[in-house]
Amino acid sequence: MPEEPAKTPPDGNVADPAPTTKRLGGKLLGVLALTAISLVTNVLTITRQGVEKWWASIISNGKVQFVWVGSGRPPGISIHAKGEDGKGFEFDPDAVVSLAAGRYAIKVTQFDRQLPVTLISSSGKEVNHAEVARFRTAMLRIKPTPTDPVFSGVYDLVADALGAPKAPSRRLPRVYQGFHQNGTMFWFLDTNTFIILRASDGTWAEVPDAPYPVDECLYRQECVDAREHPPKDLHVPIGGGYRVWNTFKKDLGWMTGYCIYWDTVVREDFENGFLVGPLRGSRNVEIALGVGLFSDKDRRFWRSPTLFGVKPAACQVRN
Repeated sequence: MPEEPAKTPPDGNVADPAPTTKRLGGKLLGVLALTAISLVTNVLTITRQGVEKWWASIISNGKVQFVWVGSGRPPGISIHAKGEDGKGFEFDPDAVVSLAAGRYAIKVTQFDRQLPVTLISSSGKEVNHAEVARFRTAMLRIKPTPTDPVFSGVYDLVADALGAPKAPSRRLPRVYQGFHQNGTMFWFLDTNTFIILRASDGTWAEVPDAPYPVDECLYRQECVDAREHPPKDLHVPIGGGYRVWNTFKKDLGWMTGYCIYWDTVVREDFENGFLVGPLRGSRNVEIALGVGLFSDKDRRFWRSPTLFGVKPAACQVRN
């Protein structure tokens, strides 16, 4: 028998006996889209202010990082950045921090005590402020520096041994420097302390609170020299220095000359020692020296770098 032709519905369309997978997927997507729009609208309404701040930070912020250089970083270090608008921020060294673009005054503290430091830009220049630019990360190095400009040119040579500065420098009222064959003897009036620098091994010794001698002969050069019989043109220290010299005679040798400095020598204390200067390498040489003294466990060492661009202190022979 011939196959009977399919019947056409009255509206002329061919009936689909069941919904297709495509139709179901479309309806599901529509429902999900409406739900997502509703959720996004609610989230944006609730967090609009936060999103605005987030977007503002993207288009106007930069990043900055401060890295400690030199000797090991001491504990308790904090970076304080203050913008031109007066807002302040505090963070740790090495952290990468997002800040609004602009210029920031920087202060470095250790346990709330400000440290004298130098900021070095990525190009190697000393800077006074941190410049934060949009879409960039600026890295600045923090270098502990002495507070007195006398030592600024040599601090890097002794920074690893001395550590970070502890206090501002101070001018000493009177310093005695005796030049010897094998070393140097210092006496500091403010602490009544003798320091012996040995040239043989680069070590130093301290003699605190040395008593003043009562023997009048020890205060006259010709009398002391007659007692000790130094070679021609060489001498023996007088006064309290004579008694200390007797203990360190083998280390120092005979005295070739001495200088007394009045209110012209600066001392600055550091974590592991101190710097003192400007001084002289000998009585008649017009070259300024700094003396860095530092302790390493049970031993004490010293260095004496030249202070370029600094005049040596005036040498007096008046006690």
